[in-house]
Amino acid sequence: MSNIPDNRNALPNGYRLGDYQIQRVLGDGAFGITYLAQDTQLETPVAIKEYLPNELAVRDGDYTVQAKSQKDVENFRWGLERFIKEARILAQLRHPNIVRVLRFFEAHHTAYIVMEYEEGQSLARLIKDGDTATEEEIMTILPSLLDGLEVVHQAGYLHRDIKPANIYMRTSDNSPVLIDFGAARYDVGSRSRTLTAIVTPGYAPFEQYETKGNQQGAWTDIYALGAVLYKLIGGKTPIESPERIGSIVRRNPDPLTSAIEIGRGFYSPHLLEAIDWALKINEKDRPQNIGEWRDKLVKKPLFSAKSESSEMPTRRVESKSSGWKWGLVVGFGVVVFLLFATIIGVYLVPQFQSAGGFKQTRSTVEMDTRLAEAEQARVKAETEARIAKAEQARLRAEAEARLAEAEQARLKAEIEARMAANADEERRRQAPVNVVRSYYEDLNRNNASSALSKRIGVKNKRKVRNIIRGIDWFRVNSVKLNSFSSSYATVSVDVTGKQKTGRPERWVGTIDLENVGGEWKISRMNF
Repeated sequence: MSNIPDNRNALPNGYRLGDYQIQRVLGDGAFGITYLAQDTQLETPVAIKEYLPNELAVRDGDYTVQAKSQKDVENFRWGLERFIKEARILAQLRHPNIVRVLRFFEAHHTAYIVMEYEEGQSLARLIKDGDTATEEEIMTILPSLLDGLEVVHQAGYLHRDIKPANIYMRTSDNSPVLIDFGAARYDVGSRSRTLTAIVTPGYAPFEQYETKGNQQGAWTDIYALGAVLYKLIGGKTPIESPERIGSIVRRNPDPLTSAIEIGRGFYSPHLLEAIDWALKINEKDRPQNIGEWRDKLVKKPLFSAKSESSEMPTRRVESKSSGWKWGLVVGFGVVVFLLFATIIGVYLVPQFQSAGGFKQTRSTVEMDTRLAEAEQARVKAETEARIAKAEQARLRAEAEARLAEAEQARLKAEIEARMAANADEERRRQAPVNVVRSYYEDLNRNNASSALSKRIGVKNKRKVRNIIRGIDWFRVNSVKLNSFSSSYATVSVDVTGKQKTGRPERWVGTIDLENVGGEWKISRMNF
């Protein structure tokens, strides 16, 4: 068997990493590689996760990990610190449904997390597209996942990447384990502006697409786990949250078909309602913690099947008993009626015939009139009741429509305000970059006065003017914001320039800026 892994950045099979010997790659992603390894001291298999963000770092020939360029060094080191911090937190968590961290260590200029390894496969491998799970299968694993996730949240931590691929099913007892926590991965991606590499479409709520991340909480993981349940009952991944947001902003209905509609008749209503609750677009409309959501998920019906089956025969027996009693009464009444009719026929009819036939008495007419009036009143009352009920239904529908419209308006206003705040923040961060670009444009136009106005602390302005006049041209290859605060900023610069008496040269470095009275000024150039 070849010892060369499929991933060119991965350590080779058989490589000795301290007390561990690499056997093969279990999985890889944008921010690291996970290996199956053998603990040579305890002679047990372990899983080892290596910090190696492929957008920031590469592996050298001696197997050390290095930042791709000087501009990536700061982000790489910052992410490494977050990776180690995540390892420390996970090592403190003890729950049978959370991946257990045995230790972590630094080597090869990066870090490694050693985890307990168990035979099994991910839920993504077990449930293919189009496949669904029964409610019994779902409820076999769901309580354990809820308990494990609640322990994570109680420790002040978030998973941030719950999806079928990160729910590992043990072969031994088919119990679930939450693996591959994405908190450090999210922090690195937010800092390096590569959000598309750290969110999983369909499972990430809208707040995870925002770079600040201050809207995230337990409800963020609840949305993701709700999306997993949606996949299990419907056989497909939910529609991405930005697409749902876009549709609502354009005043179109939410394109996500509700779990109630998908699973009606196949799953308990309280389970389907709990899934829809977890998948609300606005984080404030979702369950705010696992306990609150669990109460909805495990809600029991008012009457159990057993109590219903025990009551039904009793009601049928009572109906039979009352039936024969009423039959006896009716039969007796019929006999009395026939006897009375016979008496009338024998004794009274001849007398009425002799008097000129049957004559309807005044009391009989009055009785018929009263009966007719009573029937009319009954029909009128029923008609008015139906009309009132229909009017109530119409008013209720109108009220619900107005509430839905008001809710959509509120949600739209919140989204627009949030987008406006993000746009304003982006403009503030872009300001120092624009100053640096404008500075080099001034140099290119030999506009010394304008260029010097963008700098502070220049002692010999005449000398700088002479240097500028000696430049033939400048070309800006790239300008990128490295760090930013309200008072200071650092920008990476890659420019090519040519002096009138020389050949083109390339300069790569950083430029420091200060905010002076609301205006960004260049304070230092590091080339």
